[in-house]
Amino acid sequence: VLIHNGKPVCESVIALQYIDEVWTNKPLLPSDPYLRSQARFWADFVDKKIYDFGRKTWTTKGDEQEAAKKEFIDC
Repeated sequence: VLIHNGKPVCESVIALQYIDEVWTNKPLLPSDPYLRSQARFWADFVDKKIYDFGRKTWTTKGDEQEAAKKEFIDC
């Protein structure tokens, strides 16, 4: 989570775009449209796949945790 001027920005893709627009002198995203789309894809992938499955793995126990581990490995 990014907090800027008291406002939270929760998703990685949105945080990347926000930082890129606010601090234009040091961009995080590439200027090339193709490379920029790749960066957005991976940020979104981490938000939707890695973080969610990882959180399930860390916050559950027993059979539910084992299922979460399998989902995490399969993603």
